[in-house]
Amino acid sequence: MRRTCNRDDRYGYPEARRCHSCVQLCHVAYVHGGYNGHTIFGDLWMIDLLTMQWTRLPAVIPEPVYFHSAGVTITGLMVIHGVVVQIDTQRSSKVFAVWLKVPPLKELCWQTLIDTARRVTSVEAVSS
Repeated sequence: MRRTCNRDDRYGYPEARRCHSCVQLCHVAYVHGGYNGHTIFGDLWMIDLLTMQWTRLPAVIPEPVYFHSAGVTITGLMVIHGVVVQIDTQRSSKVFAVWLKVPPLKELCWQTLIDTARRVTSVEAVSS
């Protein structure tokens, strides 16, 4: 049985690429970054595997990347690591993260606690 994909109404389909990442969360797969021989992509696409509907997400990743690794937590945080940001250069140790869905309140509280602790530690280090 052959299934066809449905295009995003505004952006169509993702451009052909290689060296991208793909993660799956429930019945949705997410494709990020990649390279087509000329362009390094910074876009994030999702495809609903039940309806085969493509959607380009408005997520903002700081730099276009390729040849990287990605993983996703059960709560929907996609973490991207080991990126290449310029053609024919070495991998970097940069880490990017993007929420693929609205995080649970528990996650938001934990992140706020961590951010507050970092700011307090930074202020204490500057004061010393």
